[in-house]
Amino acid sequence: MLTASPHDPVSPPPGLELGALIKATSKLWLSSLRECMPDALMSSLLPQLPLLLWWWKTRAFFAEHPLTAWLGPEIRIASTSDILIGVIANLAGLWFFLSLLHKQGSRLRGVALHGSSLTHALRCLPAATLATLIYTLLLLLALLPVGLAWLVGGSSDNPMVLLVSLLLGLLVSAAPLAWVSIAACFVYPPIVLDGCGAWSSLWTSFRLVRGRWVLSAGLLSLFTLICLGILGTLGSLPFAVTAAVVGADGELAALMRPGWLIFGQLLTTPLMAPLLSLLTAAYLVMYEALRRSSDQIFNSGRKATPG
Repeated sequence: MLTASPHDPVSPPPGLELGALIKATSKLWLSSLRECMPDALMSSLLPQLPLLLWWWKTRAFFAEHPLTAWLGPEIRIASTSDILIGVIANLAGLWFFLSLLHKQGSRLRGVALHGSSLTHALRCLPAATLATLIYTLLLLLALLPVGLAWLVGGSSDNPMVLLVSLLLGLLVSAAPLAWVSIAACFVYPPIVLDGCGAWSSLWTSFRLVRGRWVLSAGLLSLFTLICLGILGTLGSLPFAVTAAVVGADGELAALMRPGWLIFGQLLTTPLMAPLLSLLTAAYLVMYEALRRSSDQIFNSGRKATPG
């Protein structure tokens, strides 16, 4: 069994072997888990809080129409204040996420923390927000064939045309979406750890992943599947508890309301937090390994160049 104390030295592997990357990820996660738990908890919780506001505003409508409320447009109408609260909650979650990256990244590099990680993360928040918007835009551009397929298929009265169009659109967008999702994903570490701007961090991510996309996707996908498997197994328990509480009076119609789903989701936060820190550990180990490998290639090229 792999164990690590908070004082064990943690560093990325010298090469890009998958087994060494997995071991370094586990070591970083275990050694930083206690320190990073508050940031991971807040980063997991804050983006979910707007769900409570939505539940509170729609609870009367669901109580009156429990079976048909999901089909009504009333539950999907968002006011300006709702959008603003959602943006603020997600920005706050990103703030704590950056603090988590700063703590883990500093431990990975063997750099002592001077000052608060939250203060450092706050300084990085504007660049990280812009980087998030750029990353989202790239993903939407990769999904452009799906949008075009929806427009083409929606103009026909035959539903099969729409279905076939969407299927073709998904097939066309699958490759660029998969490539962009990994090639541009390392936008946060350059901002948090190296002081880069949003555009600079994006090009850094593209440069580092070039020629190593399969390895990067493999490591991140492996730990994502591990986390999804754990969350899918243990995360069902809070939903079972909230469903049992709601259905305790024997009223099955209450299970058609979203309250038990929302509170079940909130109860999974203590489980989501350590899994998030595991994902960020893999994310940072992969970034550091790519960065070191790129620096080694660059330095080797400079030595091989005469003069």
